[in-house]
Amino acid sequence: MYIITGGAFQGKWSYAQKQTGLPATAFVDGETIEYEEIFHAEGIVNFHLYVRRYLTGQKEEELEAFARKLYEENPDLVLVTNEVGSGIVPMDPEERAYREAVGRVCTFLACRAQRVDRVVCGIGMVLQLKPDAGRTEMRREMTGEIRICLVRHGKTEGNVRRGYIGCRTDEDLCEDGRRELEIYKSEGRYPAAERLYRSPMKRCLQTAEIIWPELLRPETCRVVEDFRECDFGAFDGKSYAELSGVPDFQHWVESDGMGAFPGGEDPKDFRRRTSDAVLAVTEELFADGIRNAAFAVHGGTIMSVMAAFGDPEKSYYDWHVWNGDGFLVTVSEQDWRRTHRFRKIERLLPAEDTEE
Repeated sequence: MYIITGGAFQGKWSYAQKQTGLPATAFVDGETIEYEEIFHAEGIVNFHLYVRRYLTGQKEEELEAFARKLYEENPDLVLVTNEVGSGIVPMDPEERAYREAVGRVCTFLACRAQRVDRVVCGIGMVLQLKPDAGRTEMRREMTGEIRICLVRHGKTEGNVRRGYIGCRTDEDLCEDGRRELEIYKSEGRYPAAERLYRSPMKRCLQTAEIIWPELLRPETCRVVEDFRECDFGAFDGKSYAELSGVPDFQHWVESDGMGAFPGGEDPKDFRRRTSDAVLAVTEELFADGIRNAAFAVHGGTIMSVMAAFGDPEKSYYDWHVWNGDGFLVTVSEQDWRRTHRFRKIERLLPAEDTEE
């Protein structure tokens, strides 16, 4: 359990979202929710108002029974509450009972919580952090870990016909591509983020508009030119069928895809520029204290990055992902500076959604 307390209007809810990576929609409001909802919620704001509605006036043993049930049934709850126990003791008996109920329940929970923070003017101070803190986000915050979600843009018409769609063809998403992204988002496949980094291509912008529209502001979005797809040169926009029999294409195939594209980019240069861009962005994330980031990029960009930094090491083509898929990677600052490796890697979509 993670408890965030402080005075009224001190930025506790925003602080909770930043620390945990949970979106605002993951929090229920104690002023309006039904009694049983709190036992299943990810987060609650205005917990003190929940206590006022349901627990004021109850006996000490009844308050403890509620607090024990809440801790046992929802141990990962993020609880945001006002401090109500300081200041002048009210003359109204009901008001005194309300403050006592909040104090007793929060004291019981705080003694058992993995982490307790107090927030003043949006700045948090950790009051308690147990070494066995259960929530991944708490551990990441205290150990300097960051989480990066790398997503390949949604499907375009060029992708549908299996064309080589590089940085010369600036296509829009097709309707199927938009619909797939909306479905994946509704299923919770894409985690919340504090900052977005995207390729300058339209298909990546439109992908971000569907998945992370709230981040498309100058203060939370960065356009990274070197995240753009490879320059396929004379092959750009053409499909395998259209290129079959073309001598230059046959020579390129015979090079195992490692030769330079005629009139385009050398794959080694492409992989170097994308990897260098990720190195720079990752350093920026650590420097700025960003814990949850999202990359809206291309399939080739993801393959380059994962081939350079993935653990275990795999070849470029072993990291292939379909449109809308990608990887969620977690890395600590200490380990990153020592190894430049993504140690913890999760696929965004299940296998049955990515087989074509």
